[in-house]
Amino acid sequence: MIRIYLHVLLLICLGWLGETTVPAYGQAVTTVALSPLPAGTVVAGTVVPLVASVSDTGGPVLNGEVTFFDGAKIIGTVSVVRNAAANYVPGTATLRRIFGPGGHTIRVVYDGTVSEQTSSSSTNTLTVASGAASPSAGLVYGTTRYFGQITRFQRFVLTDINNDGVLDLVVPQFGMSNIAISLGDATHPGTFLPPVFVSTVTAYVDSVAVGDLNGDGLLDIVVGDTDDHYAGILLQNPAHPGTFLGAKYAGATQSKPLIADMNRDGIADLVLFPGDPGQYATSGVAVLLGDPLNPGSFLAPVTTSLGGADIRSVALADMNGDGLQDVVIGNYTAQTVSILLNDSAHPGNLLPKTDYPSGPMFDLAIET
Repeated sequence: MIRIYLHVLLLICLGWLGETTVPAYGQAVTTVALSPLPAGTVVAGTVVPLVASVSDTGGPVLNGEVTFFDGAKIIGTVSVVRNAAANYVPGTATLRRIFGPGGHTIRVVYDGTVSEQTSSSSTNTLTVASGAASPSAGLVYGTTRYFGQITRFQRFVLTDINNDGVLDLVVPQFGMSNIAISLGDATHPGTFLPPVFVSTVTAYVDSVAVGDLNGDGLLDIVVGDTDDHYAGILLQNPAHPGTFLGAKYAGATQSKPLIADMNRDGIADLVLFPGDPGQYATSGVAVLLGDPLNPGSFLAPVTTSLGGADIRSVALADMNGDGLQDVVIGNYTAQTVSILLNDSAHPGNLLPKTDYPSGPMFDLAIET
């Protein structure tokens, strides 16, 4: 059988789904500042910590995200710390990066919430010396045993899981009740240390999402098991960063996870999609809002029907310019793209889907 793979590019502009305006929330004025960068010229290959502090008239702001820029280029987005368990300072966001040779202009933008206005820092400069560490030839993964232990490998996440400025691999291992985490080797750029295996309780993990779920400055992991209709949460252990606490059930039967702030309260939420064909007709998209009183926990899911759609790809984006994340779904059999707008009158709740013809697809790409 020949499979047809269609990558659909959705070009988003205001007016495509109807003209909208950003709601006036009566937000507090905020200030975001970037800590001083190293003076003089930085040695090539040095990990540079970037620390942003966010405040309003009442003191440190404890929710939301900070986006870091090098010139016009986004180099990372980090949640503001609200939970000091991991010894990060509440009201700050820390990003570590290795910069290439030459000059860099660094600034930060606090993205705002329903109660806090967005704000931007002044620009700081960073100069990195010519030359760089010599990477090993090719891409090396600790040991060849790593490949032998990945069965039906479908996807991975490339992220800085331990916030040391070096990208790491997070790989769900289908049928092995764990995920593999290979930390990037800072002494040999482009290579990875032997993997550490973290138990996921469930056996058939086939999807993974990464984000700071409890506001402690450490990245956490959400895994999905399509076969068992399970999504599990792995919080990073603040007492031993780089290790994880035991997996706990997310609270919904959908199994494909994404992490986003769906109601703009500055707290990470979960969006779960059905992953098994048997769920398509009976299930829908579940939004689990982060519990502001219990960091790392979530409120009961609110589910919006998909009407039996044959889901092959999912994405989140602000499709109508109202500042809220909407849901975009690619349906293979129906040959449509479904868009579920976030309800601006009740942020975090999704409106019924609208379908647009597209042709059969397996992947979505959204460009803003």
